[in-house]
Amino acid sequence: MDSSKKNIANIVKLLCAVAVTAMALISFVVYKADAASLLVFVFFFIFYVQLPGFLVTGLVKADFRHLSGRLLISSFAGWAWRSPDTL
Repeated sequence: MDSSKKNIANIVKLLCAVAVTAMALISFVVYKADAASLLVFVFFFIFYVQLPGFLVTGLVKADFRHLSGRLLISSFAGWAWRSPDTL
């Protein structure tokens, strides 16, 4: 990987970190959420959405070139699998 692609990848990582931090700050400042509520939401998303999505994508043997693709598709698959409308 040449240096320009590494620089772009680092810039994207930095922007993602800034976006996550901004969303957390917005939840505290605008919506007056406390840290415990935010942690409950994060754990809900990991255990109730993301892990079942990993199971679904693993069962169908989906192949992803990058971790971000797997995370995105697993989020949608887990949310759809856990949705009461799909049962």
